[in-house]
This record gives sequence, structure tokens and C-alpha cells, in this order.
Amino acid sequence: TEQNPYWGAWRGGVQQGLLTPLKGIGPSGTRNTCATLDTNLPKWLPGKNYCGNHPHNFYLQIISETGILGILIFMSMVKMLFFKIING
Repeated sequence: TEQNPYWGAWRGGVQQGLLTPLKGIGPSGTRNTCATLDTNLPKWLPGKNYCGNHPHNFYLQIISETGILGILIFMSMVKMLFFKIING
């Protein structure tokens, strides 16, 4: 995990998602809250956080910026689009 160059950014995205899990930190909030993150949290994940513009993972960015509600809305949109395409 720590050999991946994006691991620190992903780790920061997980931490930001855990700060406000329901509604997220807001669009482009990763830039604003990144500098104030404790680089050792969450303790259950190995490594240290990297302070970047975004977590370099689409799903982690949605979860950290819009929370569980945002990822549920996104997943329902993808599901609806998928079924519209399949059903013609």
C-alpha cells in the first residue's frame, strides 16, 4: 500500500471523509481542509497523509466532498443511467 505513489493522497481523502461522513466537507473542500489535517490519523491506516488538491481517486473524492449522501446520489444516477442504456 505505501509503495503506491497515491496512497498518501487516498489516505487524506479517507480522513476527510471520516471528518463529516454524512454530508462531506463540501465541493473543493479538500484544498481548504488539507493543511489542517493530522498526518497520522486515522491510526488504523498505515502511512502518512499527503496534502494535495484532491485524493486522486474519484470515489474517495466524492465521499470526502459530498459524504455518504453524495455517493448514494451518484450511485443511483449511475444505476439509472445503466438501466436506461440497457433497456433502450
